[in-house]
Amino acid sequence: MLSSLSQSFTFGRLLGVTPITTAQLKQKVTDGETMVVDYFATWCGPCKALKPTFHQLADDKKFEKVSFYTIDIDENYDAGVLSVPTVRSFHMGDQMDEMIGWQGPDRLEELVKQAM
Repeated sequence: MLSSLSQSFTFGRLLGVTPITTAQLKQKVTDGETMVVDYFATWCGPCKALKPTFHQLADDKKFEKVSFYTIDIDENYDAGVLSVPTVRSFHMGDQMDEMIGWQGPDRLEELVKQAM
């Protein structure tokens, strides 16, 4: 079953956000996937504030070529982040941008565009 009921399929990609592990992330980086990753913790207030905007961008068709993932740092101790939320964008195996802390919807959208 899909991890999120809000996911829908379009143009070869699931819209929405998919939880992954750090091992899966490493493989996706190696494969050169275009993606944005939200490192979060369930107890983190700013992470909760970021979540609706992250999901909204994930469902936006203008970003249909970008995959959106989350990594729970409490379940993935090897995530390599010191603060949450941390959001990173990747393209062709390279990290393109990073946002530490919730800096607002405009900054998050800018980060997503950096993945393209």
